[in-house]
Amino acid sequence: MRSYKKAWADFLIFRSKAPGARPYAAPSTREVLHYLAHLKELGRAPKTLNIQSAGISYFCKAFFTTDPCAAFIVRKTLEGWRRQHPPSADGRRPLTYDILSQIHKALRTVCWSKYEARLFSAAFSISFFGALRIGEVVCEGGVTHAQRGILLSDITLSRSDLIIRVRSSKTDQQGKGALLRLPAAQDKGPCPVRDARRFLYLRPKNPGPLFIHADGSRLARQQFTRVMRMALTACGLPAAEFAAHSFRIGAATTAVHLGLSTERIKEMGRWRSNAYKTYVRNNV
Repeated sequence: MRSYKKAWADFLIFRSKAPGARPYAAPSTREVLHYLAHLKELGRAPKTLNIQSAGISYFCKAFFTTDPCAAFIVRKTLEGWRRQHPPSADGRRPLTYDILSQIHKALRTVCWSKYEARLFSAAFSISFFGALRIGEVVCEGGVTHAQRGILLSDITLSRSDLIIRVRSSKTDQQGKGALLRLPAAQDKGPCPVRDARRFLYLRPKNPGPLFIHADGSRLARQQFTRVMRMALTACGLPAAEFAAHSFRIGAATTAVHLGLSTERIKEMGRWRSNAYKTYVRNNV
């Protein structure tokens, strides 16, 4: 809805500047085409143009009961632009368990304090074993009313497992939520239970986001990615080829290579379809 509102507001501003603008009349197909062509000339990606069109369509139907974006010429124009720019292959590398183990060791030298090392060890382990998106891990925006990201109150820790309540996600806009159970690892490497316990031992008792620094400030998305890449560089790996989403990609890749069933993989990553297959990398 935030994307739709912004698309509608930007369209109205563009429309108001046109000669002979009629701000209270229902938008015409011609006006929509002019706006989309303007965005295309600015270099906007086809995916962005589709979002803009969807936002305009939503509010036109709500306010005017008409939909200029449903016109044949608009649909075919968007389709033609998509064909001109087919989606490129996802070049992000998977962050596998072996790489996660190397990162954990490197954090001792990369981070400036014991607290920071434990903070990122826990954040990285939970991201991998939970197949989580970065937006489901860190809290952004107003921390007291954060809709996404893990809060301290969202976790239940025992000796055998870590239970996380994912309140909302990219594919769960209505906030139905989901419960993840991450069992303790048997070996001495990265473990969501062990790493979470070690971090919580040092963490201030402040409510709110789970992942906070010693001064109480929340862990930011940029910090998550920056420290991850610093650790990868320290391990001699090409950090630029990895992103925060590499944890989720690595979880799917590892699960397939371990021979887990399709149903188990979809449950693990909360995939409703076989879309997880696009995450699997064979050259690891």
